[in-house]
Amino acid sequence: MGGGFKAVPVGELVALLFWHLSGGRIAGEERDAAKEPPGDLARAALEGLRAMVTSFDDPATPYQARPHPAHVPRYSDYLHLARVKEWSSGDGEEGE
Repeated sequence: MGGGFKAVPVGELVALLFWHLSGGRIAGEERDAAKEPPGDLARAALEGLRAMVTSFDDPATPYQARPHPAHVPRYSDYLHLARVKEWSSGDGEEGE
């Protein structure tokens, strides 16, 4: 929509489609993937992305190891690097 690709003309996004490809004798199908106008969804997504980049570009924005504690995965590289277990043990002992 914004002219980011040289070979693709600038224009309004007119469709978001879901393609189910069967690879067999039965033909696949094509369905609308959005109930709202695709151009509106694309603009809202771009606005949300800009807001997130602006937020994370701010040095005062914390990078939380567990932004949603109720949905913490069993293992996370970021949790490991943030040393969450070590800092949350609460035993006051160092060097463990």
